[in-house]
Amino acid sequence: MSLINTQVKPFTANAFHNGKFVQVSDTDLKGNWSV
Repeated sequence: MSLINTQVKPFTANAFHNGKFVQVSDTDLKGNWSV
C-alpha cells in the first residue's frame, strides 16, 4: 500500500527539541514533508 501523496492523520505527540520536551501535532507538519 503506497502512502505517497496522502495526508497525515490527526495526532499529538511529545518530542524532544532543543533540550526540552514539546508537544507536536499534525498541524505543526502541515505544508511540510513527513516521514
